[in-house]
Amino acid sequence: SVRPSVVKIEGEGCDNVVEGSGFVAGDSAVVTNAHVVAGIKHPFVLYQNGKHGSYRWLVGVSGA
Repeated sequence: SVRPSVVKIEGEGCDNVVEGSGFVAGDSAVVTNAHVVAGIKHPFVLYQNGKHGSYRWLVGVSGA
């Protein structure tokens, strides 16, 4: 089945709930920016249907 590729990423970091977005890049990988998951020990993914899961992370870093 086909799943929407854009996902919400949440986790706890710096005593706050941290949110960001990413996209599914395969069966077990999500791509996001480094600042989205910085300081989060156990980030998780929320799909558009409300379900959640965990992934292997591919983190992009801007060269700017």
